[in-house]
Amino acid sequence: MAPLAVSRSRRLFCALVASASLALVACPPATTQANVPTRPISKWTGTEAVLFDDGIDVGAVPAAREVDPPRDEHNDQLIGARLRDADGVVIAKVKGVSREPLGDSSRFVIDLTVEGEPLAGKAPPGAFVLRISPDSPSFGTVRGREQEIVGRRLVVYYRLYAPPPESDDAVLHFHLSGVSAGLLDEIKKQREMLGGP
Repeated sequence: MAPLAVSRSRRLFCALVASASLALVACPPATTQANVPTRPISKWTGTEAVLFDDGIDVGAVPAAREVDPPRDEHNDQLIGARLRDADGVVIAKVKGVSREPLGDSSRFVIDLTVEGEPLAGKAPPGAFVLRISPDSPSFGTVRGREQEIVGRRLVVYYRLYAPPPESDDAVLHFHLSGVSAGLLDEIKKQREMLGGP
């Protein structure tokens, strides 16, 4: 009697293993894109819309290329919160500025190259491009300094949001500051206060 029970148990076990294997082949695990954020774009309100306002510090792009950009007192007060809430904070160099159609108008497209390691968080996934619509706070600065901004180094605080239903592309909101020794020192100090390296 015992050999028959073992034989039945073994057949049942083999049948279960075989059906589980077929299920794995027929229904592979769902793949997730590691770089696609899951936070909904609707979360870009309140504090997040202030921290990642698609804006640029006053004076971040001075007319004279050799001039260190002045510090923006208002935005300096937000450095700690931006470091804490950003997906990443990087220094990036502007490779080029172009325009693309947007309804009856157009928006600026800024191509960036990340320099070095992130100041906080992680480097952006893939190509680093900012799209600046006419209703963006930085639109006027880019329009007025379109030539001067190319080649500039900027501190970019960014946060990614899940794509809206009509798109496959993540939505990136940001804030830009001009690179200066004083700002980099302040970022380092704030990062240490937040418990970072």
